[in-house]
Amino acid sequence: MRVNILSIKLNLVAAALSAPLYWGFFQQSGTTKLIGSSFRVLGKDATYDYVKSVQFTPPNLSKLGPGVTVPYDPSAFGQGGPLHVSYSNFYQPISPFVTKAFAALGLRSIRGFNSGKLIGYSHLTDAIDPQAETRSSAETSFLAALLEQSTLQVYKQTLAKKIVFSGKRASGVQVQTVGVNYTLTARKEVIVAAGAFRTPQLLMVSGVGPQASLSKPGVSVVSNLKGWEKVPTRYYSSLSKTLRADLARFPKDWPDLELFPSVFSPPDPKDNFAVFLITLLTTSRGTVTLNSIDTADNPVVDPNYLDTETDQQVAIQAYKRALELVKASGYTTGPEPPPPTSDAQILDLVKNGTAPFYHATGTCKMGKQSDSGAVVDINGKVYSVQGLRVVDASIFPLTPPGHIMATVCEFTFEKFPCNIK
Repeated sequence: MRVNILSIKLNLVAAALSAPLYWGFFQQSGTTKLIGSSFRVLGKDATYDYVKSVQFTPPNLSKLGPGVTVPYDPSAFGQGGPLHVSYSNFYQPISPFVTKAFAALGLRSIRGFNSGKLIGYSHLTDAIDPQAETRSSAETSFLAALLEQSTLQVYKQTLAKKIVFSGKRASGVQVQTVGVNYTLTARKEVIVAAGAFRTPQLLMVSGVGPQASLSKPGVSVVSNLKGWEKVPTRYYSSLSKTLRADLARFPKDWPDLELFPSVFSPPDPKDNFAVFLITLLTTSRGTVTLNSIDTADNPVVDPNYLDTETDQQVAIQAYKRALELVKASGYTTGPEPPPPTSDAQILDLVKNGTAPFYHATGTCKMGKQSDSGAVVDINGKVYSVQGLRVVDASIFPLTPPGHIMATVCEFTFEKFPCNIK
């Protein structure tokens, strides 16, 4: 075991139609996650209590090998739901080294990340059926059963082109199936769940969005809307007063950083591992705008990575924290170039080595109607029109700490169905 590879990952965050889109860049070395085979956290989320839809299975220690323990809190999970939540049956060889490193850095072992307490390190739960060892998804857990038990009609190979309005009321959706255009009508309301980038695109091509952004592509405006560890103290104290005030806006029990150690294949698959530096909070803002009035064309997404000094400085401190984790793990560094020594060198490395972590949120922000950036109300109903609702992660006003699957599922499968009649 000789080579350590450090990679930077960006946690996607967003903020309101054609306006802000937060693509985060802070790191977490406190809510650090110990090895897991997928990136799902389900149970009682850090922000929302999500248990009704879950079928939890405890870890199978007999498959993980001798001496392996997986602390967990059974009260954090539900039973009897269709969505399987369990633990991986595979224990990566680097796990003992990572556990040693976390403890050496002063991180506390906690009983999982599903109870709402995120500061510390633990194993990740997976959305897998432990018996079949297959992915348990929204499609396998909810849609498949619904198709058998109801008259729900699914239109395959069909693209939503535009929401149809009668005055200010959404009355249907223009769609296209293998080149054939037609309109689906709605008796009560149109419910959109196209994701953090496609949902704002569909709203904007339908005339719901900032007038300034819609006039250029020639869209008729229907509604003019705008759209797990804290940073260690010795690093935190090096930040300016302004930067510390930026971070203080978030709740104290929300981690700033995530360090995700995992096996990494190239260039030598035999003995490499990576530490993914995942930033959980952010102050940079980007945009989502229209490329054309055709939803077959991708929208224009400008993440505006590392735009603020706060994001840059936290990323630098996170990189330093990751180097500490590598050293504490007991792995020896192989024939790689020496790590950067100055903050300027670290920032340059970060800027050239970042990648999204695909937790995009906030492009159709939920908020009070008096908030000029809010698109939907507390029930996901779009302001200034009737009969139109959004039920995906685009409505989150910011990205919750930790991974967002539980929060998305809680909104989609538990909260909103109670309000949709």
